[in-house]
Amino acid sequence: MTHQQDRKGARSRADIPVKILEQLNRGEIETKTLSEALAINFPTLLRSTWPEHEYPELDDQLGSEVGFMERNRRVGKWLAVNFDRSELAEFQQHSSDMVRGWLALAVGNYERLTTRSCLKQIRVFADDDHFGVREFAWMAARPHLAKDIPASIDLLQPWALHKSVNIRRFAIEVLRPRGVWCAHIEELKTSPHVAEPLLDLVHQDDDKYVQDSVANWLNDASKTQPDWVNDLCERWLADTDSKSTVRICKRARRSIK
Repeated sequence: MTHQQDRKGARSRADIPVKILEQLNRGEIETKTLSEALAINFPTLLRSTWPEHEYPELDDQLGSEVGFMERNRRVGKWLAVNFDRSELAEFQQHSSDMVRGWLALAVGNYERLTTRSCLKQIRVFADDDHFGVREFAWMAARPHLAKDIPASIDLLQPWALHKSVNIRRFAIEVLRPRGVWCAHIEELKTSPHVAEPLLDLVHQDDDKYVQDSVANWLNDASKTQPDWVNDLCERWLADTDSKSTVRICKRARRSIK
């Protein structure tokens, strides 16, 4: 899907033109920067997108004093409680990246989903053309996948071989041992070797978007298992002279003294 507009994003909230902010709040355009996302009035965007609903219980929960990710998580939970997945399907192509991101977070709140079903439903968001939606996608799926690491690694292996760089990157990012803006996965901090079948599939990936994710995954693991990270990198480097592998291993070991 293509949603991006030909405009430069604002570097700070103060730099956002009034007209642009109004369009963002109505869900008519995408954010270009994190600063623009942070400036959006969540209750206004909700009312613009689903005007037939009332939101008294959310107005006090979505104020600017609440952290950005917490506000997004609350919207995702609210959507999951008030809408069936089928009712939200028509909004998957919405012009607002924030709305699409909320749909991804809603998927993560459908507790009865199996891990396989969760991945199936999150895929459209994992391959979204907007960076923010892709981040929400892995954050939404992560709790489901963390429940059974070995099974999830098996399910993610076809994703790591997918033609889409976004899907390949998701396959790695979703199970980073530490990650960003998310709970750590203790099992992968103490026993990162269980993810080797997945990581082995992308250690020569030619796209830097995937390379950075693999390197960050290993850098996470190096905080608790540096010897394993060193051994894995040495094995990879002994098997190939790929520039991709060299770059990954250099970045992966940046925290090891």
